[in-house]
Amino acid sequence: MRKVSLVLLLVFALAGAAFAADDVIRIGVYNCLTGQNAFGGQLELEGTQLAHKEIPEVLGRKVELVVVDNK
Repeated sequence: MRKVSLVLLLVFALAGAAFAADDVIRIGVYNCLTGQNAFGGQLELEGTQLAHKEIPEVLGRKVELVVVDNK
C-alpha cells in the first residue's frame, strides 16, 4: 500500500509540474521517518535520494525532492 501511495504521489507531482512555468520539478517524498517504522522509511528515503543523485534533471529541468514525514 505504501509503494502505491508513493507512486501516485510521484505521478501527481510530475503532472502538476508539467504545467508550471518554473524551471524546477518538485517531487514529494512522503515517508515514515519517525516512530516504529522509521527504519524502513529511512531506507526508502535513501534510495530516493540515490536515484535523485544519479538523475538530477529531467528534460533540462532541475529536480527537487520535498521530503515530508507521515507521522
